[in-house]
Amino acid sequence: MQHTTLGRTGLKVSVVGLGAGGPSRLGLEQGRPVDGAVQLIQYGLDQGINLIDLGAPYGTDQLVAKAIGKRRQEVILSAKTILGPPVWMFEGTRTASRLSARFSEVMSFVASGSVIEKRLEATLRRLKTDYVDIFSLHGVTPGQCQAVLDRLLPALSRLKEKGKVRFIGITEAFGRDPGHKVLADAVSGGGFDTIMIGLNLANRAGSRVAAEAKQHGTGVMAMCALRPFRSKASTESLLRNSGASLAELTALLAAHGVGSLQEAAMRFCRHDSGADVVLTGTGDIGHLRASLVAAAAGPLPRPLAAELSRIFPGPEF
Repeated sequence: MQHTTLGRTGLKVSVVGLGAGGPSRLGLEQGRPVDGAVQLIQYGLDQGINLIDLGAPYGTDQLVAKAIGKRRQEVILSAKTILGPPVWMFEGTRTASRLSARFSEVMSFVASGSVIEKRLEATLRRLKTDYVDIFSLHGVTPGQCQAVLDRLLPALSRLKEKGKVRFIGITEAFGRDPGHKVLADAVSGGGFDTIMIGLNLANRAGSRVAAEAKQHGTGVMAMCALRPFRSKASTESLLRNSGASLAELTALLAAHGVGSLQEAAMRFCRHDSGADVVLTGTGDIGHLRASLVAAAAGPLPRPLAAELSRIFPGPEF
């Protein structure tokens, strides 16, 4: 496992991080047992992964705490908080988090600093730790950005001073902000130590924001690296605009010694997107192993990268 420095944080992070949420939630969404998820995390740690990304909406904090056990000092915990209001009837549940997050996105609502601090305290209790290494405001939309900068950034700075948070981050609502406006504004403002950005072969626009973040010393974590290609149907949908077929794409990859589109996607994000860390979310040890092998395989051959850029031109902003 290769490691790198996450911007000005100085944290030595594995270039592949393990996501505890996403469509898989460490396999829980597919009905896999909790013990299997624990084994997956421990396998990742044994392979050199030292960054785990989690958040209350995922409902996996306690599982992660169980998996890392006494290895807390080996692990960089990247936790997140939603910005929505408390949902008192269901507070603390995944249902509440999802309802609150959805409301905040639609209404551009931003909770108070005191609410965010209470959510951090709850996260620390679930994780059985006194601090998190990175604490990010999660899924910030353009309509929330100014309130976040004015109201929540000072509150997070106070938590940092108390030692409950080592570094402050922000993640985008990628589906609602494919042009990365929020993160571009956050990077230029300079108040955040890290950003989490949607980056993949089908949307390279974030590479410009990642490059600017590097100039400011901001650490960059990439999410959604493989998500556009998670199924045959989603891949074929992306291919329709270019006129290429899945068979043609498979043959193109094979001609350059690349075994799958998932491998190509991981290699792009690891070497060409500008990210420090590429997050992968899975419930399968074999899939995680394949992601680690792909990340270590080096950049894509330039002729292949050019062809993939033509096939997946991505949106322009």
